Amino acid sequence: TKIPDTDHSSLAHAELGIAFGLQTQVQEMTGDYADAVVSANKAVDLWKKLTDNDLQSIQYKDGQATSQIDAANVLRVAGQDPLNNYKAAVATFDQLVELRPGIPRYRFNLATALSGLAWTNNRLAETESAQEFAVQSVNTLLFLNERFPEDIRFPLGEVSARLILTEILRDRGDFDLAVGMIEQASEILDNENIAPDSPQSRERFGELLLMYGQVQSAIGDQALAQDSFIQSSDTLLELADSNVGLPRYRDSAAWAMYYLAQELAKAGDSAGAEAVIKSAIEIRSQLPQRAAWLDSHAWLLLTNPL
Repeated sequence: TKIPDTDHSSLAHAELGIAFGLQTQVQEMTGDYADAVVSANKAVDLWKKLTDNDLQSIQYKDGQATSQIDAANVLRVAGQDPLNNYKAAVATFDQLVELRPGIPRYRFNLATALSGLAWTNNRLAETESAQEFAVQSVNTLLFLNERFPEDIRFPLGEVSARLILTEILRDRGDFDLAVGMIEQASEILDNENIAPDSPQSRERFGELLLMYGQVQSAIGDQALAQDSFIQSSDTLLELADSNVGLPRYRDSAAWAMYYLAQELAKAGDSAGAEAVIKSAIEIRSQLPQRAAWLDSHAWLLLTNPL
């Protein structure tokens, strides 16, 4: 259905698209992933209709690509396929950066979509293309971070991009590069413009410890892996219990506990592994909505320790 060709109607639809986008982000933060997927798809559909009506409008292309990133992000956490939305967003923001190279937000959104595409391709075992996309994302955020160091979105985004690249390097067996990437991410978190006690900084630190533990586990250093997973879960649970706590903090903490239980099971500590994984399952059961992947793996670990 085409939108009537009037400025008033187009403005109303654009405002509605923005509203659905904001609603998506709130629902994702509160863990209401199924509702967030519905809101995100409504936003994508609205912006697509606007873009189809005016193929030259940068505003509409921006709106559509932004809504596709939102949709991909919620599909990803809901355990659904985000690939096409990430690919479409990368293509559009790549074009917008070329048309308007002086607008930092276009580069930031391009980097965000590239990180998502890298993560998705890695899950599909397409690690070579995943690494290429992840490197592009890191380089884009490095560019922004160097030019706008006072904007903490850029260094925090670079940390996230480096952690995704770390995961890919780990899966490709490049452990030295993976460790080096984590060290670089840790240095960024020491940036004087980033308040070390801010929720964003604490969340990234918890994620960094989680990834460091996974790399050390792959290398075979069980002691370092266990210590990292313990620090990660403690950091994220403390953040979750604060007055700015979000469901995703508990979700990430449960992942850290899941990996800790794996390490304890490998070390022959079946009782410790069982206790930790029961705690992870209890945490997950308290979350509003979430993908079932960890739950099934956690129960399997509980009944069949590695």
